[in-house]
Amino acid sequence: MENCEIIGGVARQKGAERSAYFVCVIAVAQMGRVIAVVSDKVDGEIAEAPRGSGGFGYDPVFYFPALGKRLRNCPRMRRMPGATAAKRFTG
Repeated sequence: MENCEIIGGVARQKGAERSAYFVCVIAVAQMGRVIAVVSDKVDGEIAEAPRGSGGFGYDPVFYFPALGKRLRNCPRMRRMPGATAAKRFTG
């Protein structure tokens, strides 16, 4: 689904009706055996129009209220939906 389709799909909606989330799942396997699976979820909302530079995919239309920015304008580790999950592997 393209960003313009996402925005169009919620064009007449306000507030909680524009809520959205990203889910990221990371799995680690060794020699064909799964040794870890972690996931994380980022709650946000669909913005009225795309904005920002950097990022990819839905980043320009996904507004992250906790930082008051679209994901595209957040530092890389904060914008990655699985950032918290990734930190579990890296310490």
